[in-house]
Amino acid sequence: ASAQMLEEIIVTAQKRAQSLQDVPISVSAMQGEKIQEAGIANMAALADYVPNLHIANAAVNTNIYMRGVGSGNNQGFEQSVGMYIDGIYMGRGRQYRNAFLDLERVEVLRGPQGTLFGQNSTGGAINVITTAPSLDSSFGKADLTLGDYGLVKARAAYNLPLSDTLAVRASVISNKRDGFTDNLTLGQDLDDANSMSARVRVLYEPSDDFRANFTAQYFDEDRNGAAQKGLLDPTPDARELRQDSRADYELTSELYSAVLECDFDAFTLKSLTSYQNDDVLINRDNDRNDLAVLAPFAQLPSVYTPETNKQTTITQEINLVSVDPLFGKLDWVAGLFYLDTEVEISILELLDFNFNGTFDPFTLDQVFSYDDSAEIGFISDSKPERDSTSVYGQGTWHFNEEWRAVFGMRYTEDEVYSEVTNFYGRSGTDIIEMSSEKVTGRLVVEHDFNESTMAYGSYTRGFKPGGSNLTYGLESDVAPVVVLPTFDEEIVDAYEIGLKTDLADGRVRMNTAAFYYNYEGLQYQATDPEVFQGGVGNIPKSEIFGAELELSAFLSESLILDVR
Repeated sequence: ASAQMLEEIIVTAQKRAQSLQDVPISVSAMQGEKIQEAGIANMAALADYVPNLHIANAAVNTNIYMRGVGSGNNQGFEQSVGMYIDGIYMGRGRQYRNAFLDLERVEVLRGPQGTLFGQNSTGGAINVITTAPSLDSSFGKADLTLGDYGLVKARAAYNLPLSDTLAVRASVISNKRDGFTDNLTLGQDLDDANSMSARVRVLYEPSDDFRANFTAQYFDEDRNGAAQKGLLDPTPDARELRQDSRADYELTSELYSAVLECDFDAFTLKSLTSYQNDDVLINRDNDRNDLAVLAPFAQLPSVYTPETNKQTTITQEINLVSVDPLFGKLDWVAGLFYLDTEVEISILELLDFNFNGTFDPFTLDQVFSYDDSAEIGFISDSKPERDSTSVYGQGTWHFNEEWRAVFGMRYTEDEVYSEVTNFYGRSGTDIIEMSSEKVTGRLVVEHDFNESTMAYGSYTRGFKPGGSNLTYGLESDVAPVVVLPTFDEEIVDAYEIGLKTDLADGRVRMNTAAFYYNYEGLQYQATDPEVFQGGVGNIPKSEIFGAELELSAFLSESLILDVR
């Protein structure tokens, strides 16, 4: 093979191993070696290399947008872009913050992926595939990175076969760095880094037709908060600010999973089980200023101390993937998915009504009696829960060597139960329940013009269930209520055409796609006229359209051009 040929990339975008160029989906894939060489530390950094992907870290969650579709920072939002680690669905966007550690590759699937990947993938899906243990030999690697702002990043991974059928692979990364921004009032540096991530994978392979992979993954982050400069802040330097309350961010994330695979003559049976636990604590200066350097009464001082979010998620998936085409024509996938997630959210906001520079203590009696002198803002304790069950199937029918059709359907039942207690229950606890069921699907026509060029056209119906808000309008005296206790499902009809081709004897690769989305009930972050009552609402009709291009080409023996 020519040294200048672009390598074939194998992906699992349709839950089976396929060449990237054979998949009728707009997919970007990056191998682990390239991720390491490019210094891509996490998912937010990966977005710089992937068209139509934007990731931004917000105060509590991480906001992910693909082709303009995403979720805001409201904690009632489910993600519109699903994330999967070794096939395990990850429940919340904050898990995008985890450091990249010992990866085989990352796959970014653009467009609704609900047929195979479920309800919370109307924008797309991201598959993270970690490096599996090997039974062959013992080997390890380690590296150390030093940089300015006191950067110290250490990584290590080691593979150890324990027998002919059992192997373990352990990986760890530590990342510490001083902050880029100084809070001159408190002497606290912001935008710093202090995290540790570790993973242990165990492979048990007693025979050629059975494999078991067990994973334990832990991520811990304990740093000062992000720099959020107030509009009234008088400091001229962009990397300096003045705030009179501390900023802290603490996150622990745990994942335990078991993936069992058994090969039969006609299909492979796979079971994917996971338990996930995430715990976030945040302190932040909500007014983003220092009262002492502002004009008198210029802004009401506000601080969140603390804001916490604890989430527990259990998932179970069982799928069957065909080995050989049925009737010599049909490749198929079928499966069942279950999700149970419980969240505990606590928010305490203090307000300095008398502008004396301190947040005075308050009592429950003051809260219950609506005492105007109590220096409190928004207070909430909420417990949303979600149960979701779905069954799905997808088939690819080979008419001949050039023409194929893909058809798939998914049936989903979703139930939400939420206990909302605001201001310590002075108005009681609201019990919010809702349920939904939906059938979604996908239809694709593919055509091979030759061995290196494939075109496709697809129609996909995606679905994202409704849910419960943590805050919502209660009265319409000033203006009509905008934010309701519940918000409705969103439905997208997506149309896409694409072309994938290798040119110049494999030295040039061009993949391009154009898309049009028609939305009903698009979920968005809304603000109610009533104070403290923001939440999620629905936009009746909306449209999105666009295109993307990925081009890779060898310009010389050692120089590659990438255009995205």
